[in-house]
Amino acid sequence: MDVDRRFFLLGSAIAAQAFQPERPVNTAVIGTGNRGSFLLQGVLRQPNAKVLALCDIKPDRLDKAASAAARDNPATYADWRRIIDRKDVDAVFIGTPPYLHSEMAIAALQAGKHVYCEKPIGVNAAQVRALVAAAKASKTVFVPGQQLRSLRQVGEAVRRIREGVIGDVIVVKAQR
Repeated sequence: MDVDRRFFLLGSAIAAQAFQPERPVNTAVIGTGNRGSFLLQGVLRQPNAKVLALCDIKPDRLDKAASAAARDNPATYADWRRIIDRKDVDAVFIGTPPYLHSEMAIAALQAGKHVYCEKPIGVNAAQVRALVAAAKASKTVFVPGQQLRSLRQVGEAVRRIREGVIGDVIVVKAQR
């Protein structure tokens, strides 16, 4: 079964509130550029989700995201800490540049929020270790973004490479 991991967090947050079916999952998106706007569209498609807040340092992107989420009338911020401070936000989606992921996700987890964070979750080993420790210590859900990891075709390609079907791997090229 293919699992859409982008929405696993939202599903988990909804399941955690199963005994409160009348209450929507209150969400916020930090970073409303390319990835963040994509995440926002996914949140808006969820019937039990409400976008309470949006954050970006670029006013044009923030305005565009606020227009996209107009049905929920979200508050907008240039400082992500304002979202973390909000007690009414249940889940945070982080789609900022990678060097900010760890700090933002740790703060959100420590504030008791569910977190979906785009990859990479840190840009060095210390950031990754700190975020993993915060996630383990938290009573909330932490989901790192791993698009394509759940696609059968990708799994099949990896299996064949490991079996040696393509021969010896001598070069790997990757880009972000």
